[in-house]
Amino acid sequence: MRLVVTDGTGRNANISGLDIRGKTGTAELDNSEIDNSWFVGFINRDDMPFAVCVAVEKGGTGGTTAAPIARHIFAWIRDHAATLSEK
Repeated sequence: MRLVVTDGTGRNANISGLDIRGKTGTAELDNSEIDNSWFVGFINRDDMPFAVCVAVEKGGTGGTTAAPIARHIFAWIRDHAATLSEK
């Protein structure tokens, strides 16, 4: 899953300094030229036990649409990890 983010379809979710693992996906819709897209991943660190799933209806491909959204979420988690707590 790491290679998907560093060298594969999930490159747009990668953030330097974070060990992000993930997978992209595309789901065809009936009678539509535009597919649904998704990215699911997590930060591989004990002090940041968070997973992210982004699904975009009629978003095209997971790597070009959902992965960049996930990158923004991962960056927010990185920037706010000290204030987040397990409940």
